[in-house]
Amino acid sequence: MQGFVRTSTPGYRGQRLLCVNGDIEFVDSRVSRGVQAADMSAYVLRRYREEKTASKAVRKANARLVKALGPALVH
Repeated sequence: MQGFVRTSTPGYRGQRLLCVNGDIEFVDSRVSRGVQAADMSAYVLRRYREEKTASKAVRKANARLVKALGPALVH
């Protein structure tokens, strides 16, 4: 976060972050569909990127999961 305050966010129209609005809140993902979706997306992407020694079937399944997330997943 501090780097984005000093420089800017990445992307086409980067902007400096002057502050983060609100407090960071940690919630149990079992009670929040949005947090469940974020957890699942992060898990699928991590698995896709890091499972280099997995079997061909596992790599294929991971690729299908990443494809199913489609444009919702930015990596």
